[in-house]
Amino acid sequence: MAESTFTFRVDEELKAAFTAAAKANDLTGAQLLRVAMREFVEEHESPSAERIEWLRGKVEKSRA
Repeated sequence: MAESTFTFRVDEELKAAFTAAAKANDLTGAQLLRVAMREFVEEHESPSAERIEWLRGKVEKSRA
C-alpha cells in the first residue's frame, strides 16, 4: 500500500497532551491517528444527512 503524508495544524497544547497520552500507552501519535482515521471512515462511509450536518457544525465551531 502506498503511503502519503497528511499535514494539519493543531493547537500546541493539544499536540503536547496527545503526544504524552500516546507515549503513556506505548504508541505514537501517528499510530493513533491512523486508527482514528480508519474507524471514522468505517463508521461514516455512507453518512446520513444528519451526520453530515453534525460534522459541519463541529468544523464551523472549531473554525470560530
